[in-house]
Amino acid sequence: MKSFVYVSNTWLLAVLLHPFIFLFGTILFGGEMPDEILFVIAVLGFFFSLPAYFLCIVCLPGVLSMKANIVFQFLSWLFAISTCVFVCDILLSLLFGSSLDVLKETIVLSLPGLIAAWISAVIRFNQFKNLFTENHEAEYIN
Repeated sequence: MKSFVYVSNTWLLAVLLHPFIFLFGTILFGGEMPDEILFVIAVLGFFFSLPAYFLCIVCLPGVLSMKANIVFQFLSWLFAISTCVFVCDILLSLLFGSSLDVLKETIVLSLPGLIAAWISAVIRFNQFKNLFTENHEAEYIN
């Protein structure tokens, strides 16, 4: 149950960060974006990130059950997040009619969401550490 709460809170933080990271990237690369687009990006980001959220709920217990130190497990968690985001973006791209030629653009467009997910995971590292400690208490006691 605690891993579900952790993934949910991390996902919500990433959804909140995503439009601002998208805006920052647009400004950084010299583009312009109307203010109304932030709301649209936030709403679409919420709904389009749901499959990745559900995949992450499935992946986190597997990452936490590994017999490894916390640094390796956290890096594995970041890799799992990346995989979930890219897989869902590619599947959604194909679902909405994009061809395989458009996959490069899909990957570029998924970068703000991926960066938001990474930042939210790093911000919530202490909660990850608590999950790690709870799952490995028996090893520390013995």
